[in-house]
Amino acid sequence: RGTNGSAPGALGSAVKVTAYAYGADDGSTEREAVSLGCDHFFDISSLPPHQAAAQISADGVHVLVDYDGLHSFNSVGLLAWHPATIQATWLGFAGSSGLGKRRRRNAIMTSSDKAPHHSHHVVEPARVEPARVVDVALVDAVVVPPEEAAGYSESLVYLPYSYQPQDEFMADVADGKANTHIGTPINFPGKMTSDEVADRRKSLGLPENAVVFACLTRVNKIDPEGFQDWMEILQRVPSSVLWLLSSDESIKSSLLSEAQAYGVHPTRLVMAPRVSRAEHLKRLQLVDLFLDTRHYGQHTLAADAFWSATPLLTRPAASFASRVGASLLSCTFRQSNGCRSTKPSPEHMLIAPDRRTFVDTAVRLGSSGSGTQGADSGSLLGFIREDLAKQRGLFVFNSTRSAGNLERTYAALWEYKQSKIPESHIFHAESCVF
Repeated sequence: RGTNGSAPGALGSAVKVTAYAYGADDGSTEREAVSLGCDHFFDISSLPPHQAAAQISADGVHVLVDYDGLHSFNSVGLLAWHPATIQATWLGFAGSSGLGKRRRRNAIMTSSDKAPHHSHHVVEPARVEPARVVDVALVDAVVVPPEEAAGYSESLVYLPYSYQPQDEFMADVADGKANTHIGTPINFPGKMTSDEVADRRKSLGLPENAVVFACLTRVNKIDPEGFQDWMEILQRVPSSVLWLLSSDESIKSSLLSEAQAYGVHPTRLVMAPRVSRAEHLKRLQLVDLFLDTRHYGQHTLAADAFWSATPLLTRPAASFASRVGASLLSCTFRQSNGCRSTKPSPEHMLIAPDRRTFVDTAVRLGSSGSGTQGADSGSLLGFIREDLAKQRGLFVFNSTRSAGNLERTYAALWEYKQSKIPESHIFHAESCVF
């Protein structure tokens, strides 16, 4: 189930899923959902890397998928033992692991190994073929265009839709329901009345009838150029506010001072505190347009916005981390038969090719008025919101489809592995489209 655990539960009988948790049990519903969605679940947090690797090897795992990459908390020490036939990286780290090749430590001869007893004699390291710690990276053609494959140490596996499937039951998990099963009716949030929007906005310190732009993300993703663009948008859409995430008083003060320097009154920046995931998903419904950050864009948060049928405007840079919003938009608005529509799609408007287009598009959308009531609002944002609400369950929030594609991808990858994939191989999983 996307990143919350139901994708394993959705896989067919041909694939057996074993999850290995090397992080401490936090007692969360998300962890419980993962454990319930697997055939086997093992806590290996107390095992040193070599023992954990030995267990994985003994379990006969064919494809081992790492979800954390090179974050500060990672399993690189375990992966270095290469306990599985195929080792992949997916979802957790937006880029190459850089671990596609390494030298075998025991194959390197240095001057301290077998050098004669002459201080001036140095034995050159033995020439060895590089070996891989991570064999493949699961990506899509938006986050990693094929022409950039040379920048990855892994072989690339191109998934047919977005590389980031989502859990259609994310709200249930956020509400503490870990055992929601595939086939259960999806509880997407419904359309709110204008009175409901006004009341909820008022309770959160937002103007009741304003156009609400938002970027409820970590402030360290905000760069000066992007902030300047946001200030121009506010200046050109007088009836709007910008909703940002910050509970730190010094950060609040800095952001408000910076806004004033651009001629924007501080009251037009509304600061939101951190809340539970359940409350977070609910308050996103009050946003008219989510403004993506430039260099490190929204990933999970972009999907959260789509869950709430909130449009996201993005301007991808030249990196994996900046393109996830574009990937999700491209996946959301594709047609159910896998072909593109001949009609203009919202994705073409919401993926801006440059800075000026990003600002002008935000102004155009914001000037059309609030869209929280969908098409009933009569605004351009409302019509996009209505379209997003109809499309979100077809590809992005569709565990059965995503799991089926993933199962066939693993099977095809296994067949290729038996044929010894060339180092430069790029594997397209389009033939696995479900």
